[in-house]
Amino acid sequence: MPLKMKQIHQFNKFLPHRPAHLTTPIQKPHHGYHHRTAEKSGVFSVSSSTACHGFIYIPNLWRQINSGIVNGFCTKNSHVPRLLNQSISFGNFKMHLTCRQLLTGGTVSQFSSSLVFNKRFFFSHSSAHVSSTDKQAVSSAKWNSSFVEVSLRGHTCRIPNIWLRDHCRSNKLYNHKTHQKILDLELSSQDWTPSAVSYSEDMTVISIQWKDGHVSHFKLEWLADNYFPGVFSRHAQRVYWNHKMIQSEGLPTVTYTEHMETDGGLTQSLRNLVKYGITVVKGVPASVAATQAVVERVAYVQETLFGKMWLFTADGSRSDTAFTTQSLGAHTDNTYMHTPAGLQVFQCLEHSGSGGETLLVDGFHALQTLQRADSSAFDVLTKTVVPHEYKEDAGDKSPGYHLYNLGTVVTVHPVSGELIQLRFNPYDRAPLNTVRPDDIPAFYEAYEKLSRIISNKDNEVWVKLKPGSVLFIDNWRVMHGRAAFDGNRVMCGCYLPREEWISLARMKGLM
Repeated sequence: MPLKMKQIHQFNKFLPHRPAHLTTPIQKPHHGYHHRTAEKSGVFSVSSSTACHGFIYIPNLWRQINSGIVNGFCTKNSHVPRLLNQSISFGNFKMHLTCRQLLTGGTVSQFSSSLVFNKRFFFSHSSAHVSSTDKQAVSSAKWNSSFVEVSLRGHTCRIPNIWLRDHCRSNKLYNHKTHQKILDLELSSQDWTPSAVSYSEDMTVISIQWKDGHVSHFKLEWLADNYFPGVFSRHAQRVYWNHKMIQSEGLPTVTYTEHMETDGGLTQSLRNLVKYGITVVKGVPASVAATQAVVERVAYVQETLFGKMWLFTADGSRSDTAFTTQSLGAHTDNTYMHTPAGLQVFQCLEHSGSGGETLLVDGFHALQTLQRADSSAFDVLTKTVVPHEYKEDAGDKSPGYHLYNLGTVVTVHPVSGELIQLRFNPYDRAPLNTVRPDDIPAFYEAYEKLSRIISNKDNEVWVKLKPGSVLFIDNWRVMHGRAAFDGNRVMCGCYLPREEWISLARMKGLM
């Protein structure tokens, strides 16, 4: 039976309150589990799609419910047994509270300014905190037949033994020259209960002695980087933007000389792409050759059905609205390909008429807005497989094509929930034969909600590209479009593979 508001108040009064600015773990004598966030609010968020066993403290549920997010912290309190095994239900939000062990095998992780529970990890406040900046003594290491308890960056994680053995970086199990694992095909059939676990004197390394005599050594920083839920970037954090922000701060820019001649300039271009999904290189000679030289500082040019470097006008030579004078709404490219291009690059070499402004929309900002407003609609777009296609008749300039691909509109990290990719191109959507009839209305509703957010003027940035400015766009995040135009407009550009530019960003220490 859904809990009444009165019951929520009764439930809350048994739990300790804390000021909103609190950012350190609460020191309480009971056996509950806590986690602090890096946010100023000092609370973490639970999405409405989360299945969470335990108790959730909900101080402002009724105020947060419209966004599908509940703020609070987990606790276990013996004074409220009458509230067990009941459900909270307000609008589209439902949460079921059970008397099972709190957060069994669960965790809290941060992404996109909010936090979600994930079954892979477990944080406990029961052990001392150990990090590179706060090396408090741990009286004894803890382990059992299932996991080893490891202190990482102020949190205690229960890491499965089989994961630790599989990720051992000893010379016996890992080739450090090729950076490849040495396979053990019988991991799951063996007992990986450690015979001993200990920390180094400086508390930076944990050593695990296995029953077969092998010893694994793990730097705690390595475990923190590789066991915590994957994130796009740990160093150059993403910044989601809209019209107001870009109008105030301008587009992220690097000069041609810096980009081409200095490592710092190239690194800044990559940092801009990681943070904002866009960057501009200014002062570039207005030619295809100069544009190619600029992009090849980042990655090799990706050849597609349009060739390598393109030089195009509104001549209708290809089966794409881009080869006309018509306006184009915000979209991502290559949705009909299994792996869409990672970056798209443009330079306007010439325009003798009016119009033709370039439209930019931060797709991840739009998705974040949708997730906060309607998490159910967001979930639909992460699960519904949508077909896209590119069809072109054979002719003088083309052998003919029919490209076709299936994929979800939104791709998220399976553990952290972080946004990875947006595929949004209403122009290239193929007949929708991948959705069950009963699910079709929900898909259209979710897709149209996202479309309305994308087309909101507050989220649109219009830029008049001029000769000398090379625009890089993260095609997995930022959408582009174009205003209708007249006159002779000559554009050049290309695609760059995602793997290449992401690899370079990692090598530069940006990810």
